[in-house]
Amino acid sequence: MKKRPVILLSLALLLFTAGAAGLSITQSGDENDRKIVNADIVGIWVGSKGGKFEIREDGKAALNGIKQNPSCFPPEDAKSQELATGEGVWEFARYPDESPGVRIDYRVPNPQSPVCNIWAVWVGGDPSGEIHLLHDVARGERFSRPSNAR
Repeated sequence: MKKRPVILLSLALLLFTAGAAGLSITQSGDENDRKIVNADIVGIWVGSKGGKFEIREDGKAALNGIKQNPSCFPPEDAKSQELATGEGVWEFARYPDESPGVRIDYRVPNPQSPVCNIWAVWVGGDPSGEIHLLHDVARGERFSRPSNAR
């Protein structure tokens, strides 16, 4: 009878150790990600289909001919509001299950949704490469920084 508490304690310790090891494994992917810095995103990004956006060091962003997030407008207005041009703000963010990137918030002329956002993530997770917009994957526009635009 006295062996039962020892066995239960041993089993509890084993489960705790296994759980801690599992937690360590799931967090190790994030710990191994390269730290993203302003130099990775600041600059002018030119799209393969004519869109362009600028990410500024001061946290501001400028959009020119960027495919809008369709959820920012009622369906009947979506076609007339297809492209965004204007000013906004940005911050580093990671959309669930996606590569690192940024979220750009900007104002739209829609009383139901006065602030809209665009999620821009690095293709393949490499901050030195191309960016795509999550809501525009079907269109396939990819953005890169020309070497003289940084």
